[in-house]
Amino acid sequence: MKCLPNIEITKEQLKYGREQISFDSGAESILYELPSIFGSGTVAKIWKNGRQEVIQNKFEKIKRLYQIEELRKINDITILKSISCNGDIIGYLTNRVFYHPMAKGNFTRIEKLKYLLLARQKLQQFLDLGILYGDISNKNILVSKNDVCFCDLDNVAYQELKMDIEPLILDYFLSDYGKLDEKAISYMYNIFTIKILCSLKENQDVEQYFKTEKVPHELLLGAYYSIRYQMMHVKPWYEEHYFIDYIKNKYKKRVTNPF
Repeated sequence: MKCLPNIEITKEQLKYGREQISFDSGAESILYELPSIFGSGTVAKIWKNGRQEVIQNKFEKIKRLYQIEELRKINDITILKSISCNGDIIGYLTNRVFYHPMAKGNFTRIEKLKYLLLARQKLQQFLDLGILYGDISNKNILVSKNDVCFCDLDNVAYQELKMDIEPLILDYFLSDYGKLDEKAISYMYNIFTIKILCSLKENQDVEQYFKTEKVPHELLLGAYYSIRYQMMHVKPWYEEHYFIDYIKNKYKKRVTNPF
C-alpha cells in the first residue's frame, strides 16, 4: 500500500507563499504555483484556517485517494504529496495541467455537449471507484481539446469520510431524499447540465427554468420531462438518470463527428 509522501515547509516559506499572487482561490483554499518551494509543474493547495476536524477529514481523504492507482489513470490531476508546516498538515500538492476551467470557455453548442458527455463519463468512473465528487461546477471541471479532468479532489465523500461541505445545490434533494449517494450526484449533475446547455448563471435559475415549458433543444422531449418531474418530486420518484444520456441523435452524431 502506497503511503502519501509529505513535504514540510517553514513558517517563512508559508508566509512567502501567501504573499504571492494566487493561482486561484475558493471558499476553503487558495492555489499557488511556487516552483522555488515545491518544484516546477506543481500546484499547491493551501487550506484556509478551519476547524481541526475538517482539516483531519480532508487529510484522511487525500491519503486514501493517493492509494487508488486507478484514480491516477482516469484523472490527469493527481495528488502528489501532503504539505505540512510546523508539523501541521496545511494542504496538498498536485501536478500542474494545461487545461482550463469550463467557466472560462466560450463554447459552441456541440462543444458544450462534448464536454458534458466527457465529464459524465469521468464522473461515472469516480463513482465506480466509490468516490462521490462533491462540487460539480464549471470552475472545478477543467477541459482540454479532447478531455476533461476534475480538480478539488479533497471535497469528495469516500468510504465513511464525508464531504467537508454539502453543496447548497443539494439542500432540497437531501431534505426530501435524506442521504447523499449516487442519486445525489446524478441530481447535481443534471442541474449542472441544464445550466451549461441553457447558459444559466445560478442554480436557482435552473429551478425557475423547470417551472416553464421550455426544453433544451439537444435533449429528447420525453426523457427531459420525465427526469425534470422526478427532480421536482424527489421522494419517491427520483431515479438515477442523467439528462446528458438522452441527447437527440442528430446532436450525438455531430459530437462524435464534429466535422
